[in-house]
Amino acid sequence: MIRRPISKLKSVAYAVMSVTLLLAAYTYVSYRMHLPVEQGGNPKDKTMPTWSQLSEGVVKFTRPNRMFLSATILVVPNPEYKGDKDQSKIRIEGVTFPLGTSMDAIKSGAQEGYPEYIVTGVEDVFEDWADVWILEDSYATAIRMFNGLALGVLLGFLTGILMGCVPSIEAFLQPPLSLLAKVPPTAALAVYMVFFGTGMEMYVAMISLGILPSIAVSIHLSIKDIPSEMLDKAYTLGASSFEVAVEVVFKQVLPKFIDAVRLCIGPAIVFLIAAEMLVADVGFGYRIRLQFKMTNMNVVYPYLAILAGFGFLLDYGLRALQAKACPWYQNGAK
Repeated sequence: MIRRPISKLKSVAYAVMSVTLLLAAYTYVSYRMHLPVEQGGNPKDKTMPTWSQLSEGVVKFTRPNRMFLSATILVVPNPEYKGDKDQSKIRIEGVTFPLGTSMDAIKSGAQEGYPEYIVTGVEDVFEDWADVWILEDSYATAIRMFNGLALGVLLGFLTGILMGCVPSIEAFLQPPLSLLAKVPPTAALAVYMVFFGTGMEMYVAMISLGILPSIAVSIHLSIKDIPSEMLDKAYTLGASSFEVAVEVVFKQVLPKFIDAVRLCIGPAIVFLIAAEMLVADVGFGYRIRLQFKMTNMNVVYPYLAILAGFGFLLDYGLRALQAKACPWYQNGAK
């Protein structure tokens, strides 16, 4: 029967089955690609890495790519120093040196780097690391994504509420929003770069303006779907326009607003990755472009899987929020 619900156990079983089939298909294709040459394969193929090659790629982007020594330098002011640098410190932490540097070399190197002081000792020397790709890329991409999503969701929500509640604002904003919705942000990337540069502002503007029209229109249409009798009844009971907006409109729109945000996650990731591929020097898009040029697909595929997992977790979190905040809504209650 159409739309007849299935049990939770069957739902989980089907989900596991679909993922298993996908992994099995990848394993088979990868195996066929790496057959001996006489069997039509290429053992050195890098476009469809085997699972062992994928594990090597994971090691590559999770291990530190730069190791060094970090030390704390004990100092006193140099009375012979004639410059204008500050001489108030007695300890300088986080001074770095190449691995294998001796204590004498650390002391002499620190003295050369800080002529305003006399180095009296060295302590807390330990090996440190930097340039772990996955940490750097995850931080950069996550900051850009959440800033852009937060601004776009806020502006889209306010715009949609105003359009749905005030006819004059609807008439004023609907034409430009309809026009903006038809322009792909990736096609307008050059425009964003001209107006916002290539820093954080460009990523935030691209994501927020890219998702704003769809969120605003979704909320606007949701308000239009609210029965007029419900609004009239609230006014009859003595509610003010503000109370109607909060107690009636907002509660009716909230579950569909969460659905609209869920649908915007995928496009927002596309906008961000496209921009990072072009202008970023760190981030998932930058790393995917760089590794693809070197045909290191054993790094590219795990990065794509991480992006998919991030999108899935964000979507799952919004669904859980919808079920908690709007238990009356059919989709959220499932």
